[in-house]
Amino acid sequence: MHRRSFSAGRPRRWRWLTAALLAFAVALGSPGLALAESAAPTQSGAWPQMVPPPATVTPRLEYWAPSASTHILITDDALAGEGARLAEELAALGLTDAAPEVAYLADASLATEADIVLGLDDASLLTVDDSVTVTGPDAAGVFHVTRPLLQQLVAAGDIANGDYEFSFPAEQIRAAHIDIARKHYPIEALESLVRQLSWFGFTELELHFSENEGFAIESTTHPDIASPDAHSQDEIRELIEYANALHIRVAPSLDMPGHLDHALDAYPELRLHDAYGGNVFGALDITSDAGVEFAHDLIGEYTELFEQPDMPGPVPWNLGGDEFVDFADTAEVQALTHAAQAKFGAQATAYDALTDFVNTTAALLSDAGYQPRVWSDGMLRSGSVALDTSVQVAYWTQRPPGAVPASDFAAAGYELVNVNDEFLYFVLGERVGYAYPTGESILAGWDDTVYPSVQGSPDLVEASSGGMFAIWSDIPDALTPDALVERVRAPLAAMSVKSADPASTLSFADLTSLLDDIGAAPEVAQVKVPDALATIAPTPTATPRSSPSTVPAAEGEPGGSVIVFVLTSVGVLVLVSVVLVLLTRGRSPVPAPSRRSPPQM
Repeated sequence: MHRRSFSAGRPRRWRWLTAALLAFAVALGSPGLALAESAAPTQSGAWPQMVPPPATVTPRLEYWAPSASTHILITDDALAGEGARLAEELAALGLTDAAPEVAYLADASLATEADIVLGLDDASLLTVDDSVTVTGPDAAGVFHVTRPLLQQLVAAGDIANGDYEFSFPAEQIRAAHIDIARKHYPIEALESLVRQLSWFGFTELELHFSENEGFAIESTTHPDIASPDAHSQDEIRELIEYANALHIRVAPSLDMPGHLDHALDAYPELRLHDAYGGNVFGALDITSDAGVEFAHDLIGEYTELFEQPDMPGPVPWNLGGDEFVDFADTAEVQALTHAAQAKFGAQATAYDALTDFVNTTAALLSDAGYQPRVWSDGMLRSGSVALDTSVQVAYWTQRPPGAVPASDFAAAGYELVNVNDEFLYFVLGERVGYAYPTGESILAGWDDTVYPSVQGSPDLVEASSGGMFAIWSDIPDALTPDALVERVRAPLAAMSVKSADPASTLSFADLTSLLDDIGAAPEVAQVKVPDALATIAPTPTATPRSSPSTVPAAEGEPGGSVIVFVLTSVGVLVLVSVVLVLLTRGRSPVPAPSRRSPPQM
């Protein structure tokens, strides 16, 4: 088969040793001894070279690589798009000279040793024997398994035969959030981030487009609120389409009723006022009907833009609710307190006014088909109004005094997304005490059950829905868009590893080596799904030949014993031959060391 230059200098002696061990197992009449299932290796440059690594690997003899004869064969019409994409990606990565032909496979036995077969199955599995078979519960599941296949082929030029099982739970949130309101990111940079997310098995990009310093998407209902460099809705629509093709949903983050200073410059009459008549920075007046109507008008405009009917489940919508006002300043919250007391009684506080707004807005989003999401810091602090339990909580910090621990949210029945600012906050310019996460601390101390510390100890929440890496553009010029995308690569990869396996012991040095080996995701543009595919099916006159090893001997006949005798004899001959070759090769110069280790037996 075709071998790329990646194989040059590989220590083939390991393959001969593997062959010797397997031959010895056959000689003993127990070939199953060679198929020991093991956890994926984690040493530097170790095989397999995949991020995240497979949950388990069952290695077998020999290796596979694509060749000029490779076809992409699909077993279900739903996988036509995945087949077309994989073909283009193989060519884009230089793994094949041209995009392989994509065809429909009617009979699995007709796949040749050069082919890649895509099929639907409950398990996310990559099986490499004479050909390669990739399975997943749906098209997204198959896509997620083809990522590590491509990574291994890029890193080594081939992949060891065996079974590779992956953990990509469909219900697990694997997300990244990016603040595009305070920094303009060209669509090309956002697409690059999307490709990177898809390379590591992420499923969501949360797009934060409203901030005190800017409003990043064109508004047709309120055109005067958009920043001068705001993206057009058509640009965002194209980004969403691009992300969806890579099985990443795009969740809007339209922060309210705080973080709206830029938008309120055009509507000063909608600002919240303190007891002295002054403006409360960035705060919308939710005590007035006009203020609430303004917020809901914006939501109504963007619900259509972010519709993604082909993505599973309701798309999340982060409505914010964070850092609204200084609740400890009685003058600043006077209007909120009075409004809450008028509606809910004398015991009500400004927190009740905020929670009431969140509930009303969440209901609007639910009716529009979205999953409402809110930041954690201002929630569960009201005494008269309970936060609706249908609202998903993005839990991020214990910094504000009196912040409710994540475990309290979980105990009250709220679905939590882990955005732990001790590990997952990438704040441009390293503002307000945040250092850029490298990924090292994520590997060492985070998984999606580890929430912000309470009294010095991590708050552990087993019922976590997943995690979200947050990029905030506080100091916009601290990094260029391209530099930022590159800078977050390692922490995103680390998060991917720990999301797949919370018990992973992969070191940061190992991860860095793996990232060097697997390279970047292929830059493949939108792939057109073929209108019709050729079908590979048996001809009517074809008569399958029976393999001697699969024909049972008649009762009382010595056929079974003959087969065992032949297998054993062949095994012994192979073993003797291999030993002779090893002895002969022992006189040759030893190849240069390689970082790539053999399949673990």
